[in-house]
Amino acid sequence: MPERFFHEASLVFNPSRESKLLIMGDCFALEGRSDVASVDFVWDDYSSFMRSKDGFSLEYKMASDSGNFGCWADPELTVVGGEQDKMDMLLEQFGGRESMLKRIETGFFLDEPAGNEDMRAYFRGLLFPNERKA
Repeated sequence: MPERFFHEASLVFNPSRESKLLIMGDCFALEGRSDVASVDFVWDDYSSFMRSKDGFSLEYKMASDSGNFGCWADPELTVVGGEQDKMDMLLEQFGGRESMLKRIETGFFLDEPAGNEDMRAYFRGLLFPNERKA
C-alpha cells in the first residue's frame, strides 16, 4: 500500500492510534503458517512488518481490529473498504470521487478511446453506489 494512502487511511480509520491492523498473506500458507499477523495501525510498524521475512506475500488481506476498515492489496493495486462516512473522508483527501475515478481510469487505460465500458461502469459503481443500475 502506498505510504501516503496508508497515512491518510490510518488518520481516518484509526485516529486514536489504538487499533491494530490484522494482516493475512496468501504466501503465509506456503510457509505452513495460517496465522494472522497483528501490527499497530501506524506506518512504521506496518512497513517494518511488510519488509520482514515473516511479512512476505504476493497479496494481502487486511482489516482493522475494530472492524471499520478492510483492504485487499498486491504490489500493483490496493482495494479499500470501510464505513461510508470514513470512506467519504478518505476519498476527500485524494480530491474526491471524481478525481479518484479519473486516476483509476488512467491507471487501467480506461481513458483511451477504446476503453472497456464495462470496466469503467464497474469502477464508477464502486465509487458512486447510488448510481448503480439494478
